[in-house]
Amino acid sequence: MKKTVFLTVLNLVMAWSVQAQFLQRGLNKDLPSDAFVKMMYLTDNDSIVTGFGFPDPVVKNRIVYAKQQPEGEITQDWKSLRVKYAEFYYNEIVMLTRDLVEVEYSTDAEFLTDTLRVYPLRIKGAVANGLKKIGYENEAIQMFEDFYWDDHFFPSQLVYVRTQEEAATDASTFVLNYNNERAFKRSAKRFFKACDEVVQKIEAGAYFPKSKKNIKALADDYAAWCGQQ
Repeated sequence: MKKTVFLTVLNLVMAWSVQAQFLQRGLNKDLPSDAFVKMMYLTDNDSIVTGFGFPDPVVKNRIVYAKQQPEGEITQDWKSLRVKYAEFYYNEIVMLTRDLVEVEYSTDAEFLTDTLRVYPLRIKGAVANGLKKIGYENEAIQMFEDFYWDDHFFPSQLVYVRTQEEAATDASTFVLNYNNERAFKRSAKRFFKACDEVVQKIEAGAYFPKSKKNIKALADDYAAWCGQQ
C-alpha cells in the first residue's frame, strides 16, 4: 500500500515537472526548444504559413508558433495563434519515449513518420472546446477526436461531429459519447434524428464501440443516405 502511494505521488510530481516547463498562469516566456516540431497552418485569409510549433497546452484552441526552428535549450521567439487548422509533422514513437531515450529531432522525411491535423472547434454546450484532430471526413460530414500530444492533450471516448454545411458557417460541433452504448445511442440519435436510415442502424447496435471502422461507417452511411438533404 505504501509503495503504491509513493509511486502515485512520484508520478504526480513528474507530471507537474513537465507541466511546469510551460505553465505559470499561462505559457512561460521561456519554452523548451525540443517541444517545437515542423508544421504548417492555414490563416483566416486562407494563406498557408510554415514553421515550427505545437498545440497550445494553455489556450486550447490555439497553436504555439515559431518561424524558425529554435536553437539551444529554450526559446522566447514564439507566439500563440488562432488558426483555421494546423498540421504538425513528428515522430510519435520518439515523442512517447523521449524521457527514456534521447533522440535528436530531425526534419528529414524518414524521421517525420506521423502527421497530426487539428482544427479549433466550438463544441455545442461549451464542453471541451479547443483543438481536435480530424478523424475522418467525406463530402457530407466531418468527424473529430481528441488526441495525445506530449502529456498535454489526451485521447477520449468522445467523437465530435458536424456536417460540411455547419463547417462552412463555423457552427458549433456536436458530441457523440462513446463511453458506453447507451450514451452513444442517445447522443447519436439526437444528432442524426433527421436521417431515419442511420437512426435505425444506431438502434440496432451499429457503429459501436468507438473504432476507426465504425466512425467511417457512420460517416459514409450518413453521406449515402442523407448527405444531400
